[in-house]
Amino acid sequence: QKLLLIMSVARDGPLLEHTIEDTHTNQQSPINKNSWIQSICAQQEMVFWCFYWFGANLCITFYNKHVLSSLHVSPLINTFVHMTCTFIGCIIVQKFKFPSLTQSEFTRMILYSFVFALNIVWCQYAIKLTTLSLNQVCRAMTPVFQATFSYFIAGRTFTCYSLVPLIPVCCGVAMTAKSELDLTVIALIVSISSIIVSALKGVLSMKILQQDLKTKLQEYSFLVIVCPLAAMWVIVLNFVFYLYFSRGNDTTNNINGINDEFEWSLRMIVLLLIGGCMAFAVNVASIGTVKRTSATSMGVMANSKQALTIFGSMIFTESNWIWQKLLGVCITLMGAALYSYRKEMERQNRSR
Repeated sequence: QKLLLIMSVARDGPLLEHTIEDTHTNQQSPINKNSWIQSICAQQEMVFWCFYWFGANLCITFYNKHVLSSLHVSPLINTFVHMTCTFIGCIIVQKFKFPSLTQSEFTRMILYSFVFALNIVWCQYAIKLTTLSLNQVCRAMTPVFQATFSYFIAGRTFTCYSLVPLIPVCCGVAMTAKSELDLTVIALIVSISSIIVSALKGVLSMKILQQDLKTKLQEYSFLVIVCPLAAMWVIVLNFVFYLYFSRGNDTTNNINGINDEFEWSLRMIVLLLIGGCMAFAVNVASIGTVKRTSATSMGVMANSKQALTIFGSMIFTESNWIWQKLLGVCITLMGAALYSYRKEMERQNRSR
């Protein structure tokens, strides 16, 4: 349960992505018996980690947007740096100990790491090509595709009680996308497809971490295995993308970030390393916060972080807001909050 919660809290560029939010077990910690406000205010240490989580996630979201869109850094390079820095940090925390896996388990992790890497790269392309507000609003549709993949891959079913709130979420996303003045078809396709890949990765993560390797991988040991494998897949993806887009015209290449005006310099290297350290800090914040709070608190904070990112982008980076876009965002956020609430109610009913 901790592993899946950790992988659900940093949705905008660092390694950990949104997964199945239905991460309940039959066991319930004492913190879960309290409300989310009581669980957060119960002790100073928890308050510190919650503020740390908020700050780290908000900072890396806006930092990634600046690096990818303003400095024209390739999402592949940015992802590779994030992977490398996180691996170095985790291996130090693990005292240079690698988890022991069989050949078949390691092969499974190699295949999984491809989806893991593709998910992060594609999400960063979505951040690069769309506004932060639209990107965050589209991320609210993730449960739609997660429910679909869960049904076909894991055989899990969901009640209408929990799925109905996803209808206004989809309507809000459509209203927001329609109101975007500079949105291109390619950007919209990349944004939606990144959600689909993210949902697929979430279902595969659930299957691996809750069933196949549940007893062998802990929080940091999981990242120690996945990060270097995903970094190698990023190199492969970079080669494939280059071969594919190099055959197109300059317009196509620029749209996909291949021929962006990006020059290596000491300043650029420092900025990339700062981003990599921030990615590791986000993962540490995720692990630390999950250990000290409840699933309900994490869900509330994730929705709050999404809302703060959207309205922060409205204030600081985007000036083309219209009433239709604002209405679409509000509808999406209300639908997402209602969905989280109903999922929590179902979880509590099952644990009784």
